[in-house]
Amino acid sequence: MQPSRPLDVVYDPLYTTSTSHNKYEGHKRRVVPNKRPISIKNNSGLVSGPERHKYFCRPVLPHLQAETPEVLYASAHDAANIMSISEDLSASTRSIGMQTMYRDSHAQTDPFSPEYVLPEGAVAPEIESLTNLRYRKGLPVTQAEIRMIEHNRKKKALKKVLPPMSDEASLNLRKRMMEAQEIMDLKFRENEIDEAHARRIEALQESLAEREKQSQAINSERMRRLEKTLMLEKEDANRRNQHDRIKELRKLANKRQRIQTILNQGSKKRDLIEEYADYASPVYAPQMRNGNLVRKSPVPEVQFKDHQLMTLDSIRELEKNLPPQIRTSPKNQFLKRAPLMKKSRDQMTMETHLLNVESAINKQHVQGEEKLPSSPYKGQYRAILQRPSTPNYAPQIAEAGSEVNALRLLQRLIRGRAVQNMMYEGKDRRAELIAELRESEEARRFLSSSFQVPAEETEITKSAFSHVEGEVVSELLDVLQKELIRNKEIAKVYDFAQKAAEDRHQREIEEGARRQLEDLARDRHDQIYCFVTDIHRSTANDYIDSIFEDAVEDLTYRDSVVQSIIMTKVIDPILNILEEENSEDTIVKDLVSSFLFPWVQKHHTQDQALLEKRKYTSAIQALLAKVSQSMRI
Repeated sequence: MQPSRPLDVVYDPLYTTSTSHNKYEGHKRRVVPNKRPISIKNNSGLVSGPERHKYFCRPVLPHLQAETPEVLYASAHDAANIMSISEDLSASTRSIGMQTMYRDSHAQTDPFSPEYVLPEGAVAPEIESLTNLRYRKGLPVTQAEIRMIEHNRKKKALKKVLPPMSDEASLNLRKRMMEAQEIMDLKFRENEIDEAHARRIEALQESLAEREKQSQAINSERMRRLEKTLMLEKEDANRRNQHDRIKELRKLANKRQRIQTILNQGSKKRDLIEEYADYASPVYAPQMRNGNLVRKSPVPEVQFKDHQLMTLDSIRELEKNLPPQIRTSPKNQFLKRAPLMKKSRDQMTMETHLLNVESAINKQHVQGEEKLPSSPYKGQYRAILQRPSTPNYAPQIAEAGSEVNALRLLQRLIRGRAVQNMMYEGKDRRAELIAELRESEEARRFLSSSFQVPAEETEITKSAFSHVEGEVVSELLDVLQKELIRNKEIAKVYDFAQKAAEDRHQREIEEGARRQLEDLARDRHDQIYCFVTDIHRSTANDYIDSIFEDAVEDLTYRDSVVQSIIMTKVIDPILNILEEENSEDTIVKDLVSSFLFPWVQKHHTQDQALLEKRKYTSAIQALLAKVSQSMRI
């Protein structure tokens, strides 16, 4: 029977055959060829992309010529390139690319260096020594690169004038010149190291100064914030204390007033005359909170009519006869009050509180001398008010005319005395100013009369004045000279201290750098010593291990040889004799007995040991039982 798909055995991976070997397996593996033809190029392993330039490098191979690898392995220019360059130079216009400092992404790029080779026997140009310079690695050229170029020129010049190695004298001279050149190279390198060290120290000093400045700024800012916080807390605490003090003083004053009112109600009687004389008393203005109704004032209205002033002409006549100061009101001249500061307001508040407290204490002393009532609540009961009779003051006013005039005269005298006292107080308060004005007046009079003084007195006076002025000026100049000397000494000491501090700081920096270098060298030596020690230790361990392995192998070999000799020469003859003398059953019985008897003997010994332990245990239990029974009894 022909199958429908005869090639399933080749292409179907799940196809199975009746035999263990599939003859089509090899054909299936060869369906896809293993080798690619040469015409097909696979570039999947090549480097590509924007980072492709990082994988370009030339191999560093040993060479015998004194040229750099760039010159040695540079590719030669072919004639076609030379012709194209000459054609470009001969053209009227050409396109030139130039290397800028920055590209579009503001990142510096190294300029392109074309490949070149030197023909055989040609002298290497001087510019060849500058091929290793790159941007920020020698370019742009500075004074250091110029010194390096001059140093290289001197070396080349010295190499040119070196004597040949033909005889001993030339060899010695060549040796001395090379030693001098080596010393010069060492000095040049030492100078470079010193400059680098100086730059590092300068950078370190700048960083230290910057850090010190930052720390000072941070500390000053922190101190300013702390001071501001403390001042705010202090002001807040003072404000709270002032508020609490005022509140407590008001409470004390109110409490004292209430107690004083209670005491006065019990001790003081009602003064009807004083109440009726005071129009603000409850007689005229009763308080509604006490249950009194507002009623019409009992004081009668007095109507005064002057028939002479009822006409317009009489009023005009009266206006003409009035003095001008009555008809014109003076201009209000308000005094500008100076603004009060916080300190003045606090002082005024303190004085007011002190006066209130003093008045309250004085009242308390005055009331303490009086006889207190038997009960402080005796005067709290309000008496029934009765309306008194309406007084008549008309005859009293008429009779008291002379008394009123006398009182007015007395009032004028008192006011005049008060003004006089104010004048005397002002005079006492301005006594120094008055004395100064009098002295100036006397001096002016003296100067006006000095023209009449003889010339001798004038000279004496001038000499006296000049003597006094000279003494004062000399003393002042002496003090200023001493102060100047003292300031100079202080400045000198301050400069000396600053210089000493700078020197100490510089020495600390140098010592720190030196110690850092010593620590680095010590760590490097320790690391090298550890590496060498580990190598020696591992070598010794390997050597000892190899010795031990050889000894063990030798011992095992000897033991195996001895055991084989014993087995062949001693044990095998004995076994052969025993096998010949005894049957197999006897040998089996001997083997079984050699295995079973030791086991039985071991168990027998263990049973005897258990019996011994049980004997002592039973004796102890019996003794404990007897003791417990005796204790119960």
